[in-house]
Amino acid sequence: MKQSKYVKQWRVFYCLIIFLLLSFADLYIYFKMNTVLLGTDTLFHYSRVQEIYENLKHGAFFTWISTRYFQQTGVGSYLFYPDIFLYFWALLKFIFPPVQAFYV
Repeated sequence: MKQSKYVKQWRVFYCLIIFLLLSFADLYIYFKMNTVLLGTDTLFHYSRVQEIYENLKHGAFFTWISTRYFQQTGVGSYLFYPDIFLYFWALLKFIFPPVQAFYV
């Protein structure tokens, strides 16, 4: 039996809605507990965001090396990892408290 195109589209839409609701429910728990979820390399990327935030706060718009974090050794991880998406995350830290900015 062939399903109509309309039914297939609604099935995809419902799956997407369920996925989004479960994702938001999972994040909401951590948001309300005011804690940060940690993964294997989460601290590394949080440090990168914090470095970008500090540089933006002091007027430096581009980050090439990390001078405040990673034991202040001047790590050049920004040369090898893309950081364009981290700028949006760092900008959220100007609006929201630190923990909430990671989940917005």
